[in-house]
Amino acid sequence: MQQAGRHGRDAHYPRKEVLVAPTWRGPLPTMMGGQRAWFSRVRAAIDHPVVGPLLYRLNVSRHVITMMAREHVYSDPDWLDGDRLAAKLAVTRAPGARHSSVRFVTGALDRVDSRAAFLDLARRANLPILLNYGDQTPPKSRVEMRR
Repeated sequence: MQQAGRHGRDAHYPRKEVLVAPTWRGPLPTMMGGQRAWFSRVRAAIDHPVVGPLLYRLNVSRHVITMMAREHVYSDPDWLDGDRLAAKLAVTRAPGARHSSVRFVTGALDRVDSRAAFLDLARRANLPILLNYGDQTPPKSRVEMRR
């Protein structure tokens, strides 16, 4: 979003933006009511070449992913099984996955401080934007996306 906001309709950048369930903050900042100083320490721990892969593997084990899917990720708790679970686990094991995952969770992908700043980036992009979200998107997230 920041790149699009910076370059707008520059010929070298995309002509459209598609936002899939967009959020200007990650799950931890949402649950904690904002950014916390210790989030950067979490990112540093996951980025550490020795400790990071171990911590990440614990967090994305088959057991943890299945538990999260059943408790709060999917509306149908049995949807993520068999081939779907295998595909999800493969994504978590892609090179560098731990770095993007921790940045999403701690709200460090698109670093903006507020919803207003996020929307300002979208306006400055001056591109058509298609917003996609699911029928059963959590109510708080749905309100954020629709405003």
